[in-house]
Amino acid sequence: MGPDLRKRWPAYQFPPLGSSSAKSPPGRAEPSGILLLSLPVFSGRFLLLLPATPQPHCRPPRTPEKNRGGVNLSILPVDMEHALWSSGASDKNKSMVEQLQRYGIIRSSKVAEVMEAVDRGLFVPPGGSPYFDSPMPIGYNATISAPHMHAACLELLEKNLQPGMRALDVGSGTGYLTACFALMVGSEGRAVGVEHIPELVATSIENIKRSAAAPQLNDGSLSIHIADGREGWPELAPYDAIHVGAAAPQIPEALIEQLKPGGRMVIPVGTMFQELKVVDKKLDGTVSIRDETSVRYVPLTSKEAQLHAN
Repeated sequence: MGPDLRKRWPAYQFPPLGSSSAKSPPGRAEPSGILLLSLPVFSGRFLLLLPATPQPHCRPPRTPEKNRGGVNLSILPVDMEHALWSSGASDKNKSMVEQLQRYGIIRSSKVAEVMEAVDRGLFVPPGGSPYFDSPMPIGYNATISAPHMHAACLELLEKNLQPGMRALDVGSGTGYLTACFALMVGSEGRAVGVEHIPELVATSIENIKRSAAAPQLNDGSLSIHIADGREGWPELAPYDAIHVGAAAPQIPEALIEQLKPGGRMVIPVGTMFQELKVVDKKLDGTVSIRDETSVRYVPLTSKEAQLHAN
């Protein structure tokens, strides 16, 4: 087994190179020439690690003594220009997965297989950069998480995404992670997405129809529902795995109730400062909660609050 995610890097997601938001922190001189980053960003021939203002999904790194053992990576020469930008979409998706494996985010062969099979490019709106390790806007004040966050969550949930199991994706967005769940649990299991923006539900269904998870959509083992994610989807509970793609101020009781004994939930919790929490329900029904890493997600809120967010 490879090293723990937290010993690789915390889950911080930075804006693309050239973005107007990629500025040095206050009080720090603007860098010149080659920049050193604290998280891999795919760009050209190099995998760069840049100090930058995080996108709405993330918060700045903690001080080193509170960084949970994250290593300080330097510039690593990688021929990403050929791998990602000069090849077809399937090759770009495969190269993205290979880089996530190289840096220890993907350790499971099953997670790698599923992320290769589900082309991320089908789930990012036109004009986006689906294979770039950054969150991307999908409209309606929502985002699709960066590839490394999806990979990390699949790794954390893998044992609860075995064939025949049930999985719930709260805030399913354009349907990417729900499609991954469907391939992992198979047609004998159930993959359920919940999204409160009807337009995103319609888009996600069309995306999945073009993806490797289309057979599961057709046979009914994958479904997407319009609903408030804070309430889950009790009709198909209990679930072996629950993923929440937005940050709740506290863990919703409804989601804990819908977690099967022996099940696991991954959920970001907090407002200004957020932690990705791993919630395990033991066979006797007792619940344990631990912090995995610091993150910054959009809030888990009502449809109205999301649509009117600044």
